[in-house]
Amino acid sequence: MDRDESFGKGLRVRVHAACSGRGTVVFTVTSGRAAVRRTVPCADTPGVVSFDLTTAATALSVERSAGRGSRGGAAYRVDTLG
Repeated sequence: MDRDESFGKGLRVRVHAACSGRGTVVFTVTSGRAAVRRTVPCADTPGVVSFDLTTAATALSVERSAGRGSRGGAAYRVDTLG
C-alpha cells in the first residue's frame, strides 16, 4: 500500500491505473471515509482505467491486490482536478 499525506481535504483527484501481463489487479483508493475500488484488466498492451475521488482527509492511500493467477506489473498515477 502507498500512502501520501500531502493532499488537502475536499480535493478532487483522478486516479489512472494500468496493468500489463495476465489477469486482473484491484486498485483500492481511500481518503478518510471516501473510497473507490476498481478492477483493472491486465493485457500485453495495457489500457488505462481512470476514476475519480474527492478526498475526505489529507491522506490518500492506494492499495493494489492481484487477482488469483494474475502475473505482470501494475502502475498508477494520481492527478488533482482543479
